Amino acid sequence: MKRADPNPALTTLALLLIVVAATATNVDPSSAAQAPRAARSTGGRPSTVLIHDDSVSRFRVPPPERFSRHGIQNATLIIAYVPDGTDNAYGDTCYAWPSEAMDAFRYAADIWETLINSTVAVKINACWTDLGPGILGYGAPTSYHRDFGGAVMADTWYQASLANALAGGDVNDTDGYDYDNDGVDADAEMVLAYNRGFDWYYGTDGNTPSNRVDLASVVLHEICHGLGFSGSMDVNFGVGSWGLGTSFPVAYDRFTKDGAGTSLIDTTAYHNPSPALRGALTSGEVYFDGPKANAANGGSRPELYAPMPWKPGSSYAHLDESYNNTVNALMTFSISDGVSEHSPGPVALGMLEDMGWASASEAPQVTSISPSSGTFTETVQITNLAGQDFQVGATVRLAKSGQSPIIATNVTVVNSDKITCDLNLNGAAVGLWDVVVANLDGRSGALTSGFIVFASPPTRVHLPIVVRN
Repeated sequence: MKRADPNPALTTLALLLIVVAATATNVDPSSAAQAPRAARSTGGRPSTVLIHDDSVSRFRVPPPERFSRHGIQNATLIIAYVPDGTDNAYGDTCYAWPSEAMDAFRYAADIWETLINSTVAVKINACWTDLGPGILGYGAPTSYHRDFGGAVMADTWYQASLANALAGGDVNDTDGYDYDNDGVDADAEMVLAYNRGFDWYYGTDGNTPSNRVDLASVVLHEICHGLGFSGSMDVNFGVGSWGLGTSFPVAYDRFTKDGAGTSLIDTTAYHNPSPALRGALTSGEVYFDGPKANAANGGSRPELYAPMPWKPGSSYAHLDESYNNTVNALMTFSISDGVSEHSPGPVALGMLEDMGWASASEAPQVTSISPSSGTFTETVQITNLAGQDFQVGATVRLAKSGQSPIIATNVTVVNSDKITCDLNLNGAAVGLWDVVVANLDGRSGALTSGFIVFASPPTRVHLPIVVRN
């Protein structure tokens, strides 16, 4: 399915995305009208928006198995619905939320609570408002922080929610700044807004009508941006730049590269700012290169949306259109009528993990394997490796002390409870082997002595039945 380009009205929006320099530990994208302080910067509207594609699709992505089956909460998302008639931190006038819309929002937040780990609650400022033509919603962090205790990478801006998760405390509420201008230091970690002018589907069953937009999918998308799925790259007046007006990149930026594998923040290759960087950002070849994301993408770097010309609010902060109609479709730049995408997909989750988010997934459990034996001269087709919490991309191997592992081929994760694969036993040591399943997050589970390798097929002896009087 081909998705529409962003609305031309976003060109005007670009003029509001210029970020003013800051040089200290916290970056504020709200207002410069307050007393100038070293830790402040300013910005207009957030740089990540989701665009409406007016085509129709019946594509469905169900919620993650972890949410559907376990529903185990590993983080807390607190939603503050901005009251009717009140402006949010970006100056948009908010209106009363329909109760059905709040139900869809809570459902999407519940999904994210099972996918990320944080001991610090994530507070969301949610606005029901009027946005520009074709814009379904936007999302942005309220602030960025760097070089705090727990930061994985030095000299790197982290979105507020991720900074809190890494620090194990509320960095955002104890930094001495009032980002939302309400008179107190305590602030939400992200600002989200949704266009009340669309024909929304408020249901959470995934059965979006062909003439409606699925609100739960859009909420999932924008929360992902607020959690860190966006960087600081921008294009204005023919040059590309990064750093929110400082010399420090956002965590997302540290993983982005051009087609040749050169980092976009490598100033020996791309001066900041420069026309050369603008050329790279609009080359159609921009990639996110992180170990977790690459593993979730089948071993290759996930491609980002990088069209020519630059699309403000869409470029760089989304996956490429080639992910449409896949389990990773949620984080592309647009969504069609009739679609429901209730999972961020393994690639987006891998990207968040690379930036520092701890996975909320559980270690897989292996309970049985069928068939459970074979000879050392054959390849065995495993029709049912059973267990729990298998993830797409999981690997299977046989392990035995003192022996090289036997790596399964043609591995198919049928669902979270079943895997099929092939085991080449040619030359394998005779005896008992452990069956090991490893998910992309590095967690693994084993069935000890679950598989037997024979020198030859076992001999079956048929004994007569003797009846005694």
